[in-house]
Amino acid sequence: MQKINKINQYLLERYPNIWNTRIVWMLLLGIAVHLIFFFIGFVSHASPLTLQHTRAIDDYFSTGLVFVHVIISVLMIVGWLIFMLKNNAFKNFYPSSGKKLFLEYLQYFVIILVSTTFYFSYMTGFRLFINHQYDDEKMVKNIDVINRSVPFLSQDLESYTLENRLFPKEFSDYYCETDINKIEKDKKYFVYHNRVYQFFSLYKKP
Repeated sequence: MQKINKINQYLLERYPNIWNTRIVWMLLLGIAVHLIFFFIGFVSHASPLTLQHTRAIDDYFSTGLVFVHVIISVLMIVGWLIFMLKNNAFKNFYPSSGKKLFLEYLQYFVIILVSTTFYFSYMTGFRLFINHQYDDEKMVKNIDVINRSVPFLSQDLESYTLENRLFPKEFSDYYCETDINKIEKDKKYFVYHNRVYQFFSLYKKP
């Protein structure tokens, strides 16, 4: 605390405008929060399972991290305004030139920018992890393997379930009931992936 008071005293005596805007402390706090979001972005997709959906890049919004971002930004800006307005130059009619006003507004812009752009630090960490973990050469080889093997993989389970089986010939002659409420449970039936299958022979009514 004594160190902080010394720094504040030094800024007040030599750079009163910088002391008044609290830009030094806001930058330090903002950089610390940016580092935290960078770290979160770097480790958030360490498990390959988190990348197995098409919109992994939008996880910042879907996981609710954006709300944490907004709360931190609001707290930082409100706290900054409270401390800065305690000694507001306009309120106390301090003499000021156009150049000083421009520099002061420039500092306001930098402070707000640092306090509201945590998303970019998160995405930088995310992209850095992806580039480190999955280099281009490795990904090109994986894509080539997938492209060569995809014709031999069943992409749609529905096309390969029992009711679609036609060989041997008996399967095409039977009727397959898949409604669990209609099957006869006292007779043999099959269960696969929480689905039921029961085969019946068909005949024409006289």
